[in-house]
Amino acid sequence: MATSASKQCLVNGVPKDSVSVLDRGLLYGDGVFETIRFVRGRSPLWARHIDRLKRSLRVLGIPAPDPAQLLSECKQLIAKQPDAVIRITLTRGQGGQAYFPPGQAEPNRILTLRSPAQPKPEIDMIRSTVTLNSTSVLAGIKHLNRLEQVLIARECQLHGAQEALVSDQEGWLVEGLSGNIVLHHGGQLIAPGPHPAAVWGVGLDWLRALLKCQLSERPFHRDELQPDDSIWVINSVQGVRLVHQLDGHLLPPSTALDPAITAWNTLFE
Repeated sequence: MATSASKQCLVNGVPKDSVSVLDRGLLYGDGVFETIRFVRGRSPLWARHIDRLKRSLRVLGIPAPDPAQLLSECKQLIAKQPDAVIRITLTRGQGGQAYFPPGQAEPNRILTLRSPAQPKPEIDMIRSTVTLNSTSVLAGIKHLNRLEQVLIARECQLHGAQEALVSDQEGWLVEGLSGNIVLHHGGQLIAPGPHPAAVWGVGLDWLRALLKCQLSERPFHRDELQPDDSIWVINSVQGVRLVHQLDGHLLPPSTALDPAITAWNTLFE
């Protein structure tokens, strides 16, 4: 009999809220994930999420699921709650010996549903002391090893902030804790990077297509930040959010991304 919790979860298409303790996703973080916003039963950014999912799975050598099957399972979950957020977790499954994976993986598909949180249009940010490694073979993909992000989130908790500005070891801006960064610097809209350690952002990819030549991308060092710069964080679930203050210092408001914010809200209405 399905429990109330399992009604919000599917494991390989079956209502269930648990996997084996021998799953390699639990043992080694051997898997990837996507977090996808649905509104009125549809996901406006579905194709971009699937492209990133396939890219991440290729890096780990895990077979990709059928996108049609994934979408069918998502619709099964949102049947009674068409406005929702679904996390798709794909692990290599069980087997292998210690770190050595099985010769033929039997991946587990884990889908979980939650209600969308009301996003804050303005957020507080800190500069994180945790740096990201730009040379890791895992850099940039949505793998299950997120301990660096957990440590960054703990810093945010200690300072009462919702976001963090994250750099690499040499001080080049990488991303935020939960999304990509866009700056209004010297009269220009700039997306730092593309940095090899930054997750390939679905939201940023949408924004790039919307703004075209209005958004430039280049390496941006944290020492370049000026007191009158404006900062936004873009996330495929929470949208485009303006940073109200950085390390307790108020940042100037900017309307430079207001048309994009309006377009985003229209997309998800």
